[in-house]
Amino acid sequence: MNPISADIGSILADEGVATPGVNLFAGPEQESDQVTVSITETGGDANPKWLRDDTTIQTRIRGLRNDYQSALSKAQEVKDTLLGVYPLEIGGTHYVRFIIQSDIAYVGQDENQRPLLTINWIVTREYDSGGNRTPL
Repeated sequence: MNPISADIGSILADEGVATPGVNLFAGPEQESDQVTVSITETGGDANPKWLRDDTTIQTRIRGLRNDYQSALSKAQEVKDTLLGVYPLEIGGTHYVRFIIQSDIAYVGQDENQRPLLTINWIVTREYDSGGNRTPL
């Protein structure tokens, strides 16, 4: 099973939203001269009986210097891409639904005056096997 940040990154890459290692990062964002998208795990709930989890993630979009619109456009593209893609299977993990927990939000600028936006998600995943829980 892949980390959820890697799986979500593959969805965004497959849809042409961003390019892994260039402006798309599973984990903390890296330096880039482009608008970036980073995906990080933020917690969630694991079902104690069934192989079904409601994992939370954050997509963070960093725009170009003093260019709020570039960040907002990319955030909207991320939102439009992830909403409604389910059901979907990646590496043996079934992605059942994507729910926006917190819509596009401006959270400030970095030290280089690049705007930062976030979208927080609940992502429901089901697995075929693993541990002591029962598959659905």
